[in-house]
Amino acid sequence: MSSPSEFRKSVRYPLHLPVTITSGDTQISARSENISRGGILFSTDLMILQGSPVELTVHFTPSIAMGASLKARGKILRVEPTVSGGFAVAVGCIVPFRIAAPHSES
Repeated sequence: MSSPSEFRKSVRYPLHLPVTITSGDTQISARSENISRGGILFSTDLMILQGSPVELTVHFTPSIAMGASLKARGKILRVEPTVSGGFAVAVGCIVPFRIAAPHSES
């Protein structure tokens, strides 16, 4: 039997950065666990429904308003509870990550 890593198309980088997830009119704060060209795994305290379309902003600096960021659009592929009581959420990118200057729009 093949392992899931054999099917991955992109290298995953273990980056722990602040993330803002926008789904409709709702914004959720999260922390990235790993990022690849095709998606992101993040942890959050709030449940997000599998299949939901989302916009992602990964912040490079602690001051969100001051730094450049990575932006992408995607779909929630998987939501799993964590031992800490939160959720691990996997997103597949529909529109790949791009670098955005401070205060730029999606």
